[in-house]
Amino acid sequence: MKKKYKVLLLISNICLIVIGMNVFMNFIPFGSSKINSILILFFCLINVSLALKASFDATNEK
Repeated sequence: MKKKYKVLLLISNICLIVIGMNVFMNFIPFGSSKINSILILFFCLINVSLALKASFDATNEK
């Protein structure tokens, strides 16, 4: 996997962990609880899309 994909996945996973912890600890106050769910879904989609992009790039290079 290329270094840029590793860095992007790491950043996305850190954001996902922080937002996931916010559900239980509420250390970042949002106007509604729906924003937490939307952010978790958003970062999950980013992780899946980055993983697919990285895997397609890895198989196309061979």
